[in-house]
Amino acid sequence: MSLYILDNHYSFLPDHSSTYTFAGADGHVKWPMKNGAGLGVAGTWNCLWRLGYHPLLVSPDQLPSPTRDDVLFVYLEGFLLSKGQLAVNRWLSDGGRVVSSGDALSWGEVFPGSAVSEQETIDHPYHALAFKFNEENLPKLIAPPKWRYALLRSNKARDFETIGALYAVGGERQTPSRADIQQINNGVAIIKKGGHWHLNGNPFAAFQAWLQGQENINTWFNWYHRIFWLDEYVAYLGKILIRYGSIPSSTPRPGIPGLGSTTLIFKHDLDLSRDTSCLSLENKMNIAGVHPILIDRNSKFWVDMLKENPCHEAAFHYNSIKGNKLSKLWRYIFNKPFPAYKPNLNAISGVGLLNQVRKAQNRGIGIQTLHKHGSFIIYPELIDALNKVYQASSETLGGSSFSRAEILRWGIDRVENVKGSIGEWPDTQCPLWYPFKLAHAGHNGKMLCGWEMTSLMETEPLLFEQMLDYQIDGIEQRIITINYHPYHATAKTFAEDGCLPWLKRNIEIMQDRGVLAMTMAELFMKINALSQHQNV
Repeated sequence: MSLYILDNHYSFLPDHSSTYTFAGADGHVKWPMKNGAGLGVAGTWNCLWRLGYHPLLVSPDQLPSPTRDDVLFVYLEGFLLSKGQLAVNRWLSDGGRVVSSGDALSWGEVFPGSAVSEQETIDHPYHALAFKFNEENLPKLIAPPKWRYALLRSNKARDFETIGALYAVGGERQTPSRADIQQINNGVAIIKKGGHWHLNGNPFAAFQAWLQGQENINTWFNWYHRIFWLDEYVAYLGKILIRYGSIPSSTPRPGIPGLGSTTLIFKHDLDLSRDTSCLSLENKMNIAGVHPILIDRNSKFWVDMLKENPCHEAAFHYNSIKGNKLSKLWRYIFNKPFPAYKPNLNAISGVGLLNQVRKAQNRGIGIQTLHKHGSFIIYPELIDALNKVYQASSETLGGSSFSRAEILRWGIDRVENVKGSIGEWPDTQCPLWYPFKLAHAGHNGKMLCGWEMTSLMETEPLLFEQMLDYQIDGIEQRIITINYHPYHATAKTFAEDGCLPWLKRNIEIMQDRGVLAMTMAELFMKINALSQHQNV
């Protein structure tokens, strides 16, 4: 029983009328902006991977003869090229199962145009899409506003079946119990014909769009658990796929071998501090942490310190902020807070990030994992820049950049509530507690070869215990990254006695529960050792 995903290079992608063009690392990039175009293959892979499966990305030539329990996932925005179409037809005729998403009209042979209408969008500009099945009291959010969906025209031949209904979510949409929820006439959640299931509304691409910040997740936080939002979204999709027969319930979910149900990563962004109390505490309590080093006057101090403590990971804390040399003078003269931070586009777009990595490497800073300094995710330039780093540096395995952030999309330089959004602390903007892949929609949906993780900053013990206690049906493993800054370890920024007592207590809780801790580079190396992921 295996799960396969068809490589999207074997489909014809239509011209996208709405694209964002920017200067990328290897020339100008055209990034489609609507309906998650280019994100569906990565979204499918990340969703199945998060559920504990080991999906394989394949070309038509790599598809084996299926067993009746093998499943092929296909994401389409246009039409399959002949090679891909022949492979899918052969797969179905040999008894394999197909799960499709994207454009329903691309499957004209399966769902004739007389039965399914052209793709629609909801008239209201802020209404999202939701699924609802008979056993559910409330619909479950499934796609962001302005995303397309298919309508059922007729099924006179009764040669396919429909499962569930499609709903529009608007009004006071932040709270499910108060939202304006209306069923969409002739809107269905799943269209099924034989061994082919089509998921309406493009949920896998929607998952990827929320996962990497292309769509604003803030408005919808109350529709799932705020801190485990994307985990719960994935668990819901997994239940649908199993409940309605597209994935056999007996399909193995090996997850990441060698890890328990919960794994912890403690990291410490070392910016502007030489406070070694977090490092000393972890040594005393026999815990290895991740210590991202910023390029500043403290760099050599930390490079030397971590060489003396080789069980810890020395990582790179790259910059996303435009420096303000007058900030200290401003505070001294006017007795006012520092002026607001500004995003540094040149530092994290094009080859700017690669230049930072090379500079760090020359200074002896570890570059196996990269961690963003400052709150800015400049989208999608940062993904293009990370892609260039992974191409140029085989030593770099991934990092933690997509967490709490100010996400600035499509060329803006400040939060303005439409293209720019900011997360409320302690919310993470990408609440998925498992390694995932970013997708480069400007390169036909290519998945970046490096891994990405989210994290929470300065987590107090009560919240930490809540996270450890929270269980999600259908999710067997999670990897939680907690970040404590040495700058705040003994300062009163978050707590009267500083955050060091929080770190100590959380390590005690972790050890009392027998939870495993490891460094991020160690985790990524363990995953990369899995032969199943050599094609990603």
